[in-house]
Amino acid sequence: MITSDSYKIHYVFEGKGLYLVEFQKTQMDQDLDSNSHWVLVKKNKSTYSKLFNRSERFENKVQYRDFFQGFLSFDTTQGRLELKTGEVFILGRIPFQEIPKSKANIFNNYLHSVN
Repeated sequence: MITSDSYKIHYVFEGKGLYLVEFQKTQMDQDLDSNSHWVLVKKNKSTYSKLFNRSERFENKVQYRDFFQGFLSFDTTQGRLELKTGEVFILGRIPFQEIPKSKANIFNNYLHSVN
């Protein structure tokens, strides 16, 4: 299980071959970029990639995130991640507990590196 006094899990998505999690600070700073972190773990890897946010916007019930590495659009149940490598992932929202322990540990390691 993820343990951090500084961050909470906000969104968890699963797509074919990856997990994508947004962590939000429990106490927001004025520096908006540091308030949330999107972290991607591919199912066939043992490492994480942080997606660096360039901008975000909301339209109706859909949220959009423009990252240096690609683009994410999502609502409360599903999303679509398009990486600049050309990979496209259709995402479904899941509870964090559904992520296998080995992959959850990678997310936990990320949180300990930013605390």
